[in-house]
Order: sequence, then structure tokens, then C-alpha cells
Amino acid sequence: MDLTLQLVERFEELLQRQDTQGPYDFKSIFRTGGFFVRRASQKKLVLLKRLDERLRSVLWPGERVAFLGTGVLYSALETYLVGSIIYHLNRRALILTNERLLLVQIDSRQRPQRLKSQILLADIERIGSSVFGNAKVRLRSGASYVFANVPRRDRKHLAELLSSLQHAASKQSQTHQLEQLCPYCYAVLPGHPVTCTSCGAALKSVTKATLLSLLFPGIGTIYLGYTGLGAFKVVLGALFWLSAWTPDPRYPMTMGQVAVGAIIVLAVVHALASWASWILARKGHYPAGAPKGAPGAR
Repeated sequence: MDLTLQLVERFEELLQRQDTQGPYDFKSIFRTGGFFVRRASQKKLVLLKRLDERLRSVLWPGERVAFLGTGVLYSALETYLVGSIIYHLNRRALILTNERLLLVQIDSRQRPQRLKSQILLADIERIGSSVFGNAKVRLRSGASYVFANVPRRDRKHLAELLSSLQHAASKQSQTHQLEQLCPYCYAVLPGHPVTCTSCGAALKSVTKATLLSLLFPGIGTIYLGYTGLGAFKVVLGALFWLSAWTPDPRYPMTMGQVAVGAIIVLAVVHALASWASWILARKGHYPAGAPKGAPGAR
């Protein structure tokens, strides 16, 4: 952690620093101009302070940050299954360096969370805008990732920086896709292992999260660490079961009808809950236990 950075109150102070050896290109990260541009830069300073310690751990030797912003990794299917809460779960800090686009999960107060991923610059074909004005990162493999809530000036800046940085990028990926990182050692982990092959840290299981939510809605979500959302799903699931088991006394139901209602709850509510947990679990590697002798997840 850079204590000098933590003491800075205005981003303009950083523009006056000649920090050619540090990991940040302040003149590229912070923009000056009108009121709204300067206010956005001030918000980026707050975000940088909160990410600083983690970034210094994950950056490679000689890697420098040229852009910092935020966005929401958008998926129409996730929005349909989980609802607007997915905007909070999918909020990411967008960090463009001279080697890659780093994605760090953040909460509504811009505090870093558990999930971390990356896209190497060599794999990016272009960064532009979607039809609906979102940032769209298109890869050479044909895959695309859309980020909502990215201001137009940031989308333009990202595109310009990609053009200037990409030719000097030295790293090549094996998957040519978005790569998920271990929350402890930041190694690239293909698939969804329950143990990091690099540091040996324990990771939460996609299968376990899915089965727990199939057993009862919300339990798998709580297992993944989303306690509030999981508790809401547990209450909602309980209400569905109460409605199936306690029908209106004015309209008596046979045991067969009650059984049919229970089957419907299992087939619809439990199945949808397990599917939603499966989607959440596959969004990255969730820490379950730090490797022996190592500090906890950062």
C-alpha cells in the first residue's frame, strides 16, 4: 500500500507527481476538464485508494495501470433469472494496463470483493459501444463482453488506450477468453476446480452450490457468500411451500392436489433457484480456505 497515495485528498495532487517507477500512470487515469469530468476523476481517486493494495499484489513486474473505471458486466439471462440484484453482484472495477484488462468485483461502495478475472490485450479485437450505449469488449475469438453504466468518455478513452497499448503487450493467453483468477495467488485457473493448482487454496464448489439451492432455495447462495440475497431466497422459498401446504380453507384440497402443488414448487422454484446458484457459482472462483501459511483472500 502506498501511504502517500492514501493521504492524497484531490486527484490534481497526483497529476503533479513524477512517478515513473510506480504502477500508475496518473495522467492517463485522471482526466481534467469540466465539472463532471473532474468529479468523475475524484471518484476514481477514491476507487484507486481502495484497490491500491490488491492491485500492487496482482500486477506483474513492469505492468502499469493506464485506465481505471467501473461498469456492470451485463447478461440478459442473468437479469431475467436473478433480477436487478445482478447489477450489484456484477459490478466491476475496470483496470486497463499495458498487458491486460483486469476486472475486480466491487460493491456499491466501491470496495473490492472476492472475484477477479482478466482479458489479455492480445486477445481483444476492439473496445467500442453497443447499440444501447454500453461498453462492448469484443475478442478475437468472437466472444463479447458487455459492460453497462460505463460513461461515453470512458468508453472512448478505453478504445484510444487499447490502440496505443496493444502493440507492446507481451503476454499471450491459452484460452483466448476471459480468464478467472485465484482469489489468493491470482493465478489463471481454467474451469471450476475446488483447489487452486498453483497455491493449493480451497475454492468453493459449483456443484455443491447448485445442489444446496436445489435442496432449498437460497442455501447455495449463502454458501457462495451472498448472505443477504440467500436469506431473501430462503424466505421466498418458505412462502411458496406455505402456500402449497396451507391452501385456502374455503376451498378444501385433496392430498393429491397438495402433492401436485409440492411437486410444482420443487420443479419450478427449487429448479430455478439451483440454476441461479449455478450461474453465480460459475462467475469466478470463490475462496473457501487460504493455503497453509498464507494470508487470507485479499
